[in-house]
Order: sequence, then structure tokens, then C-alpha cells
Amino acid sequence: MNRSSLIFISVAALLIGGLVGLNLSSAGKASNEVTASAETATVSQPAGSLTYRLIDPDDYSAEEDEFGRPVPATLGENFKASDKALKQETLSIELGLDGEVEYKVEMQQGDSIVYRWSVTSGAAYYDFHAHPQHEETTFFTRYIEGEGSEHAGSIVAAYEGQHGWFWLNIADQPITIELVVAGFYDQIVKISLDEG
Repeated sequence: MNRSSLIFISVAALLIGGLVGLNLSSAGKASNEVTASAETATVSQPAGSLTYRLIDPDDYSAEEDEFGRPVPATLGENFKASDKALKQETLSIELGLDGEVEYKVEMQQGDSIVYRWSVTSGAAYYDFHAHPQHEETTFFTRYIEGEGSEHAGSIVAAYEGQHGWFWLNIADQPITIELVVAGFYDQIVKISLDEG
């Protein structure tokens, strides 16, 4: 990977909080409310869950302070500081005919990543999902699933756990998947898939 790609991915990871606009809320209501106006859209979740606020600058009328300077539309919203180092990893994953594999990013609640994966010549079934790390639960979330040769996106972990991808080779030949992940997370792990 060249230097410009690394810089792009690093900057994208830093901007994910602003683009996705997520913030941990410790004093939210115990309801799922959606409020919208011409200026903002706010989504509230139960206490401790992620919230975000969307603003359309074209619909916003800026206020001024007593010195005639513009007042910020928001203070501290849609921002989450991280005490973790920014990471970036590229993995090359080989899959034989009908081969399957699962890779997960271990994340704490509020951690964020941007990712891109692509298949060299061929296609794969993919299931991007997450679950808590303790094995006794059947709870999981699915971000997206489908078939294709590439995908890119970003997430902010709604809960502590393993967030990642299952791939199944649906091509009529072996394939290689290149996975690029950048952001604030603990580690990337390969999940052992039990046969039968």
C-alpha cells in the first residue's frame, strides 16, 4: 500500500466521527425518539447508547454573540475522543473452492473503523455482523450481507464485542480477498470455523 492510500485511510478514520456523527450518551432517555426540523435531525436512544445529530448548514440561521461573531451551531456534539492509537492493517486472505473464513475486529463500545475489501478475480458471499465476545449469548447484529467482489464502509461499535466479516467463495476458482481496516479498535482476529 502506498503512502497516499495510508494517509487517506488514516484521515478517513479520524473523520468517521464527524461524518457518521456519533457520540456516546450517558444521560439519554429510555425511549427511541426521532425528532426532525428544518435545521436538525436528532435520534435519541436508551441511556448509554450512541446518538447523533444531523445538521443541514444551508437551513441553519447562524446566531451572533455580543461581539457580532458567529456562535457555533453545536458544542461538543458528534465528537468522540479516543485514547487508543490509530491503527491500519491490510490482510490478504486466500480461499479455495467453496472455502469460507471469518475475521472479526475486537472493539469497545464507541470504537470506530473504516474498511474496504475486494476480491481478486471472482466473487464472494459476505455477511458483515457483530456479537458480544462472550459465547453464551445468541444475540448478534447484522450490518449487511450480499454477494460481490468488493465493499467499503464504516461503523461505530454500538457495544463491546467482535465486529466483522464472514466470506464464502462462490467463484469457480480460488480467490484472494484483500481487507483494509483503519480506525480505533483492539485487534483483528481470525475466527475458527468448526466443520460439521
